[in-house]
Amino acid sequence: MDKRDDWDRHWFNYDLTASCNPAQTFRRELTVHWLKQQCPRDKCHLLDIGSGQGDLIASLTRIFPSAEIAGVEMSATGIEQSCAKAPHASFYQRDLLLAPKPDDPLLKWAALAVCSEVLEHVDEPEKFLANAAQYLAPGALLFITVPGGPISAFDRHIGHRQHFTETSLTRSIRDAGLIPEKVCGMGFPFFNLYKTIIILRGKALIRDVSTQSTQQVSLSAKMAMGAFSLVLKRRFNGTLWGWQMIAQARRP
Repeated sequence: MDKRDDWDRHWFNYDLTASCNPAQTFRRELTVHWLKQQCPRDKCHLLDIGSGQGDLIASLTRIFPSAEIAGVEMSATGIEQSCAKAPHASFYQRDLLLAPKPDDPLLKWAALAVCSEVLEHVDEPEKFLANAAQYLAPGALLFITVPGGPISAFDRHIGHRQHFTETSLTRSIRDAGLIPEKVCGMGFPFFNLYKTIIILRGKALIRDVSTQSTQQVSLSAKMAMGAFSLVLKRRFNGTLWGWQMIAQARRP
């Protein structure tokens, strides 16, 4: 398996960096805003598809205490970290490039689901989505975030195969058998600016992150991420020309 696809190594190396990344916080705000609009007041089944190291689910368990929340993730390391962060959620190790087994307890389970920053890592996003859709109840809604705009050296280092446009993301959703209800970009101007700086840093960013201890992030990186965390807010970043792609899809 290619090193960039080794998710156990990925979450061991980048858990702390990902947790304090302002772009991750921005995406989490978009996701929570969408869920608050969709989630009923009574009990609801929420599923995080590609739940990573559990930061999103840890937030959701606090925001939606009456919901049943589950995550599916390929990495055993990611699941181990997730269980520590969100002990009241359930996590399942799954490879969604393979069809779910007929006795999988998550089949048709979720009323609402999230797939955030996952599809850019797989060679067959349509196949991944089609398999993941089997965990959705008929009529269930799925919120997707994927990167748009140029691919940086760091993006390629962590395994990005492609970035999406409205057209390509809509096509992937339809080819997976789902109904795209809304597809657009978000993040202009500050998210675009943040990504531009990452692009300009080039391979130097890879060296910076690779030489950091897994237990600490450099002071300069903390300062830069802290500054962007002040402006990477949904209310400060519009849809026009945004490089953060979002979509709402429905299972028929």
